Amino acid sequence: MATTELEITISGSGDTTHAYGSISTYSGTTKEDEDVLEVSLNGTTLTLTTDYTVDDVNQNIELITTVAASDLLVISRSTDIDTAFVDFTNNAVVDANDLDLAIKQVRFALQELVTDVGNFLSYSTLNAYWDGESRTTANFSPAVQSSGLTTLAQVSDLIAGVSTATIDNVTEWTFTPATPTTTFNLTSAPQGLAGGDELFVWINGVHQRNSVGYTFTAGSPPSITTASLTSGDVVHVVAVSGTVSTTFADGSIDSDALAADSVGLTALNIGTGSSGRFLVFDASGNPTGRAAVHTDISDFDAGVQASRLNEFTIPNASINFNGQTGVNVGTGRSGTFDACNVSQMEAHVASQAAKTSYNYFTASLPTGTTTVSSIGFVATHGLSHRPDVPRTAGGPITSSAAALSASEPNITYETSGTGDEDITIVNSTGGAIANFQITFKKGG
Repeated sequence: MATTELEITISGSGDTTHAYGSISTYSGTTKEDEDVLEVSLNGTTLTLTTDYTVDDVNQNIELITTVAASDLLVISRSTDIDTAFVDFTNNAVVDANDLDLAIKQVRFALQELVTDVGNFLSYSTLNAYWDGESRTTANFSPAVQSSGLTTLAQVSDLIAGVSTATIDNVTEWTFTPATPTTTFNLTSAPQGLAGGDELFVWINGVHQRNSVGYTFTAGSPPSITTASLTSGDVVHVVAVSGTVSTTFADGSIDSDALAADSVGLTALNIGTGSSGRFLVFDASGNPTGRAAVHTDISDFDAGVQASRLNEFTIPNASINFNGQTGVNVGTGRSGTFDACNVSQMEAHVASQAAKTSYNYFTASLPTGTTTVSSIGFVATHGLSHRPDVPRTAGGPITSSAAALSASEPNITYETSGTGDEDITIVNSTGGAIANFQITFKKGG
C-alpha cells in the first residue's frame, strides 16, 4: 500500500530535519512538494516558512518551530480534489507530463482516501461492535446517555479525589453447560458484589452488556441469567474487586452530597487551644471557632433583661450599686438579714423615738442656780448627772464615772412645765463642779 503519511517521534530539541522520501509526490511535474505536503506537531498544523521549510532536492522537512523529546511530528500528503491540476482542451496536443499529472492527482487522491478510511473506526459485523484498533480517540463530546461514549474528562470528574486504587482480587468463573441452561451461580463471589455492571461477561468469546446479554440477581450466591445455552457454549465471567483510597480536593464536596448527621462532633475539632469556643458564622455563612461575645447572640440583651434577680446565682461578694437608687423594695422580714425599705425604716425610727429619746447638757456647773433652756421634752423622769467626768483630749466625755441619781444631795432639779420646758439646777455643794453632765431621757 502506498505511503501517504509518516508519523515521527521527535528524539530531542535538536531533531529538526526529517526525510519524507517514502511519500510519493509530484516530482518531475509542475507541482512542488511544498504544495502538497502538510506538517503537524502534536496535533497542531504547522505553517510553511513560519514553522518549517521543504527541501525538495533532499526531500527533507526542516523544522523552525521549537520541539522537544517525545513530540509527535506527522508529515502527510494532501491532494486537492476540488480543482483539476490539468484542464484538457478539444483538439489540443496531449503531453505525457500533463497526462501523468492528471492521473497522479486521481491516484494520489484515492490512496489518501484509503488511508483516511483506514484511520476510521471499523465495524465488526461478526462481533457487532466498533473496533478502534488500539488507536487513540480525541475531540469527543461528553456522553449524555448512559450508553454514550464516555470522555476522559467525564471519567476524571467521576474519580476525582481517588489517590490510590489497588485491585487485589480477581474472581473468574467458566461455565460449559452440557444441557440447556440459563442460570449460572457465581459461587465464592467477592464480598460486596452488588450489580451486573461490576462483572465482565463473555459468551463464546463475545463480550456481553449488562441487562442485554445477561442479567444479574443478588443472592447467596449471586447469579447471572442468559439466553438458553447448551453443549458447546462457553460462558466466562470475571469479577474484579480491590481497595480505593480517596483524597478529595478542598471545596470539591458540597453540602448536598453529605448525608444527614454524617458529620459528628468529633469531626468538628478545630485544634488545641480552642476550649470554650463557639462556632460563630459570619454574614456569608463562613464558620469561625472563637470565644463568643454577647453581641454574637441576637437576643442576649432581651433574655438578660427578662430574667429576675432570684434566678441568678447567690452572690459571694459585695454588690456595688454605683450610687444608684434601689426602688420598689419590698418590706423586710423581722429578725432576718433582709433589706428594709425607706418606709419601713422611717416607721421603725418613729417607734423607737417614742420609746426613748435623749438630750444632753454638759458644762462646768457653778455654785448656785443654773438654768438649761428648751430641753425638747418634758423631763419627768430618767434624769441623771455625772460630776467631774474625766475626758480624753479633745474627745467626748467617757463613761467611766459613775452616774449620780437625781436625788443626789446638794443638787436639785426643777422643771417649769409639761412642754418644751426649761430645767433649773441648784448647786449647793459649796463649790463649782467641773465637767458636769446631765442626761435627759424621755421614754421607757
